[in-house]
Amino acid sequence: MRAAHAGARSVGGHSVGINIALPFEPLDMSQQDTSLLFSEFFTRKQALPLATR
Repeated sequence: MRAAHAGARSVGGHSVGINIALPFEPLDMSQQDTSLLFSEFFTRKQALPLATR
């Protein structure tokens, strides 16, 4: 996903990240212009269809 965010930024697009905070993974949001952070998979899954409207 990092390459997709970098590609969007290189052509002047807007990069949006829908992230999950996991205790064993580092969270790198440096390439994202807008970031939504969730703590559970279910809430992220429910937010994805709403974000596409």
